[in-house]
Amino acid sequence: NEMTVTRFYANGASYVVEGDGYEPVGEIIPDDEADTPGFSRFMMAAVLNNEAAIQTDDEGRSRPYGNPTDVALVVMGHKFGIDRDTILSKDQAQDIDIIRELPFDSDRKMMSVVIKDGDQYQVLTKGAPDVILAKTDAILDHDQLVTLPAGQTAVEAQVNRFAEQALRTLAVTLRDIDEDLALHGSTAELEQHLTLLGIAGIIDPPRPEVRQSVTTLHQAGIQVVMITGDHAVTARAIALKLGIVTDPSARVVEGKQLEAMTDEDLFRLAPSIRVYARVSPEHKQRIVRALQRHGETVAMT
Repeated sequence: NEMTVTRFYANGASYVVEGDGYEPVGEIIPDDEADTPGFSRFMMAAVLNNEAAIQTDDEGRSRPYGNPTDVALVVMGHKFGIDRDTILSKDQAQDIDIIRELPFDSDRKMMSVVIKDGDQYQVLTKGAPDVILAKTDAILDHDQLVTLPAGQTAVEAQVNRFAEQALRTLAVTLRDIDEDLALHGSTAELEQHLTLLGIAGIIDPPRPEVRQSVTTLHQAGIQVVMITGDHAVTARAIALKLGIVTDPSARVVEGKQLEAMTDEDLFRLAPSIRVYARVSPEHKQRIVRALQRHGETVAMT
């Protein structure tokens, strides 16, 4: 299955992105036709801070290269007529170059590029909304900068709306910087004081056979536990779709909650939890050990 951007929120308005999969065909439709402040900066940042590419094979089919999340953003950009290689081409009126790349890692939960646009420098950062918002100073809303905390509640509500639809969410930001910081600044120095441009909502549809597999396991008396790096609301929504849980208010334990637990706390809790979110590999190991202490045989896929 192919990850696809189906919704986004940018510049204070929300949009539906039509089309499925990697074919760059589909309209971008505002939720409110009377409220369309523009989203080109969001699109540009999402496409430039990106390592993926879409190429057309000999049979005219689109072939993706790179991380599936990045591919989904590239396809979204193509639907709007924005292409990374074209933007960076020397034939363009704009003189944009990528001069530094700060790759994604699981500790930071974000990635960045530093660009030079004419004689101006910017850092473009994208990542998990909760992590990004902690490093954000302002939000672009109808072409006005709204300083936090004003506007943050509306953004968090939008993230939750996307998550409730089982969409994975990604925040896209920009920051104007000077030449010295652009060339010599550390990752930590660059990835702060950000301006939020928008939130992408990405569907990662499970394979059709997964729900049946979960049902078969349950019928065999095997408990299924979902351990994911997704937002807690997204994780619950996906678990409901797959039949891992049946209660819409089922408890989800997040990595930060695990970190506050002793091993004994987790041992007592583990048999009753079916969904864990925002977890690291170290958290997974603790969960497995807790289940094994209960005499469970644990297999991971």
